[in-house]
Amino acid sequence: DTDLVYQRQWRKSAVNSASIHNYLSKIKKRSWVLHECLERVPENVDAAKELLQYGLKGTDLEALVAIGKGVDDGRFTLPGDIDIDSIAYEELSPADKEPSKSKRQEELKKRRDLLKLVNFSKLTLEQKELCRCRLKLLTFLDRLATYEEILGAPHASEQRYDAEFFKKFRSQNIVLSARTYARESNVQALEILLTYHGSHLLPHRLAILSNFPETTSPHEYAVLLPEACWNNDSLTIIPWAEHKHRAEDWCEELECRMVVEPSLQDDSEFLYAAQPELLQYRTPQLTVEKVMAWYQSRAEDIEHHAGQVDCALSLVRLGVERHIPGLLTLCDDLVTLETLVYEAGCDFTLTLKDLQQMKDFEKLRLLMEHCSEDNYVTSAYQWMVPFL
Repeated sequence: DTDLVYQRQWRKSAVNSASIHNYLSKIKKRSWVLHECLERVPENVDAAKELLQYGLKGTDLEALVAIGKGVDDGRFTLPGDIDIDSIAYEELSPADKEPSKSKRQEELKKRRDLLKLVNFSKLTLEQKELCRCRLKLLTFLDRLATYEEILGAPHASEQRYDAEFFKKFRSQNIVLSARTYARESNVQALEILLTYHGSHLLPHRLAILSNFPETTSPHEYAVLLPEACWNNDSLTIIPWAEHKHRAEDWCEELECRMVVEPSLQDDSEFLYAAQPELLQYRTPQLTVEKVMAWYQSRAEDIEHHAGQVDCALSLVRLGVERHIPGLLTLCDDLVTLETLVYEAGCDFTLTLKDLQQMKDFEKLRLLMEHCSEDNYVTSAYQWMVPFL
């Protein structure tokens, strides 16, 4: 059995183009090869990409059709390895009378023809496993592309790539990764995750933003904050600009996914289990009302938990700049509290909740008591301007 020889040589070699060509490509057993492509994490980014792409080639439609026809014998099948006669080539649609204009068009036509031979509702267990492996390989490739963006593609990623970190990152719950970056105040990384993995993360955008430390200035993550605009006389939230690393693959379409992964796990459950009050902000599409409520609640939380009046005020002002309505009263309260705490030298234990329960004359009296003669008139006048 030559597989045993090449398996041993592969395991003793570093992963690179040469070892893939000299050893892995000579191993026939599909399950063993796919296991290596999925489980082994090379020490450099180019080798990691090449190994995943090699596994992807062996899980394409040609292999799926070969398994269905029973002509693969458990072999790792690359495109072009199939015996066309054994899968009844006449079952494919007739060739166009005129030759294809490009190789790309020919490949697309061949893919459409192969898809016609697949009945996803009648996949065998072996075919389902192949599809699951392909979905996992695609996920790992997407995570690798995202990791490269975070590191600073393309040259920085070659130098800063960490195989141990990538091994964890590629399999980690993407919502957990986003929450971790928020708690670390890593704005750039979180922005990249929202951009390339929006389908998983954007419904939880406000809950994720609530995990930034209260002591982090909102100006640092202002780029992540929701913004509204007027559209046909109605105020709407501007959608996040999403991008994809690649086009959707055939195994990611609903017809295949419903058979291969009939019940998908809720990746965000942990997020709301720890903070159930954030569940109200979970939505596939942000509304002005939810965003307004979040700005108010988050500013109050910042002031309550960290006593950071300036950070709370900054968040509200950023919301106002982004055309979020209903924030002016809270903004005025925070300005008053900031004046009392930072300028008038009032009792530092005074909270926003305490201030909101006071009557206006009580606020003015408190302001006057803690003002010196020099700034008495100025401070009092500044506070009274909204009421004049």
